[in-house]
Amino acid sequence: CDKCVEHFDHHCNWLNNCVGSRNYRSFFVLVTVVLVQVCGQLCAGVWLLAWVVKNPRGADALLDDTGRFPSHLTRQEYQWCLYCYLLLCLCLGYLVGDLFAFHILLMRRGITTYDYIVQQREERIPGGAAATHQRRADWIDAKGGDVFKSCPCAGNRVGIGDEGDGSSPAGARKKKKVAVSCLGLLFAGG
Repeated sequence: CDKCVEHFDHHCNWLNNCVGSRNYRSFFVLVTVVLVQVCGQLCAGVWLLAWVVKNPRGADALLDDTGRFPSHLTRQEYQWCLYCYLLLCLCLGYLVGDLFAFHILLMRRGITTYDYIVQQREERIPGGAAATHQRRADWIDAKGGDVFKSCPCAGNRVGIGDEGDGSSPAGARKKKKVAVSCLGLLFAGG
């Protein structure tokens, strides 16, 4: 988009906008609201499917009402439409949930999406992660401090390529590989 933003996090293709310190909270609220909405749609679909299965006569009577349903669907066709709808909600819920969990992880670690991408690239280059810690410190100094410092869910900060609680010197830490997925985050400890 050729726009510079303060404390750049990432460029969102869906919003066609760069996300940085000024609009990161709005971006995260949007992701959260979309996740809640998809979960609500999933719950409504499950409830409606359960009602159609438990109450076939009522469902048939409702579907036969041409004032409400002019398409003349049978109950079986309507159930299949609900199954497809629920599958779509599950897929969307997984995708949005994964994005939500990924940004929670980034906030807890105190890094940006850009920092995460750079870390992943450097892990593929032999010896590339050796200088990452210094570049991270230089990057934080250049942008005027950690953008997530005041975030309430930031937790312990873990620099790129570091692991531990920050009590040991940076040279004594080991490189930590980062992989993000909903299932991995669900079963991750602490």
